[in-house]
Amino acid sequence: MLKSLFKKNKAPARTHAVPEGHCAYVIGDVHGCLDPLDRLLARIETRVRDVHPELETTLVFVGDLIDRGGESARVVDRLRVYDVAGIRPIFLIGNHEEIFLDVLKGDVDALIRWFQWGGRDTARSYGVDNLGEMLMAPDRVLHRLIEKVPREHVDFVKSFKPMHVMGDYVFVHAGLRPKVALDAQSERDMRWIRDEFLRYGGAFPLKVVHGHSIVEEPENRSNRVSVDTGVYKPGGALTAAFLAGDQVEFLSEPARVGG
Repeated sequence: MLKSLFKKNKAPARTHAVPEGHCAYVIGDVHGCLDPLDRLLARIETRVRDVHPELETTLVFVGDLIDRGGESARVVDRLRVYDVAGIRPIFLIGNHEEIFLDVLKGDVDALIRWFQWGGRDTARSYGVDNLGEMLMAPDRVLHRLIEKVPREHVDFVKSFKPMHVMGDYVFVHAGLRPKVALDAQSERDMRWIRDEFLRYGGAFPLKVVHGHSIVEEPENRSNRVSVDTGVYKPGGALTAAFLAGDQVEFLSEPARVGG
């Protein structure tokens, strides 16, 4: 009897929602993979036009547009001029954009670290050649990179936001520090945090939608939604979370189609 009484009085799970009349698509880490990005955007644009034209649509990229994949320069060029009727794009800065900007300020040490994290592929995508010089003359590689990256690309990446709030959700690249108010969060944590955030099972100030930490399948947990499904890895995919009302739906495009 006592056991059933406690069950009856248990507080209902908290629901999270975006504002009425609005919806959001939140795209995970693109990492220089243009083809799955094009396919996912085409699906989203079709849905906006044909399925829910009455909703105001926000399209959020959670950061790490670049590195690891082979077409970072083309991804940046594609998205910096993204302009589709009925869609408002929001770009968040990831840890890979952070180090990319440090490199372009002339930081050779940052260049060396960046190359270990997929920056070599980005440099190649901008037409930077003779990358073997990284061993003996990284300053020469840095000089060529700074010359090759268009100013429009630099300005675009510099414009990325650390987070975006929509209804009961907050969108960030990596996550939030547990038990810290939203206005007291560190921007570095928003770009880099991992274990402390992922292990935490309690509530955050708002439900967090994030990338940064790869999962095999997108996850909708009680306190967070994870959308980085490792598009640059074999068998990976590019995923978007669709938020409307209190519903969460996932759309994914595989890294490669066919053989």
